[in-house]
Amino acid sequence: MADFKKTKAKVIEAVAVARDATLVKVGKDAEARQQERVNKTKQRKAGKIAMAAIVAGGAIAAGALALKALARKNILDGKSGE
Repeated sequence: MADFKKTKAKVIEAVAVARDATLVKVGKDAEARQQERVNKTKQRKAGKIAMAAIVAGGAIAAGALALKALARKNILDGKSGE
């Protein structure tokens, strides 16, 4: 009977160790998946910011070209900046 109790205790301990190891592995896998989602979100946000910067740069360049053309037209028409 004592051998049975010792064996039972060993089995219970082995199951608990295996369960804990599995939970740690599952936790690490879940953490890796979460980090992957965070990285994708950061990449998307960075991409959106980059696109906004490109569009803003294009708008500024177009505005500068328009001002330059307007100034050139005014000079050719003989109008001063006054």
